[in-house]
Amino acid sequence: MSNELTADRLAELRAAIEKAHNHVAALCEGKTKWTMRIPADEDRDSDLVISAGLSAGEKLLAEIERLTDEVARVTDMARANEEAHRAEIRQILAFYDGSGGIPFVGEVAMCADHGCPQALCECFPAASIEEGPR
Repeated sequence: MSNELTADRLAELRAAIEKAHNHVAALCEGKTKWTMRIPADEDRDSDLVISAGLSAGEKLLAEIERLTDEVARVTDMARANEEAHRAEIRQILAFYDGSGGIPFVGEVAMCADHGCPQALCECFPAASIEEGPR
């Protein structure tokens, strides 16, 4: 059995959980009695029906935990990439702020907060940064 939760596998797990809920409801309402057959009948034995529903829930919980860990890992990677990108921008700004000896040529919109070129400033969205100097 694959660990991947395809749409079909999710439907099977959902059906097992729903069947367990319905069986418990039928037990509580007196519509059925607790049964355990020999040989076992997975579709009608109370213990097996309820156990299958609980197992399905455990599989879904494990997948949620795996996906949560994956989201955290990808978020950490994105954050590290963003920090590296901002460090590169700061290096470029330091180079063009006069200390690098290369002034901007022509009309350049300047950042009101930092006095740096808007197209290179870290306080503007990445789309502005990708445009380069104007």
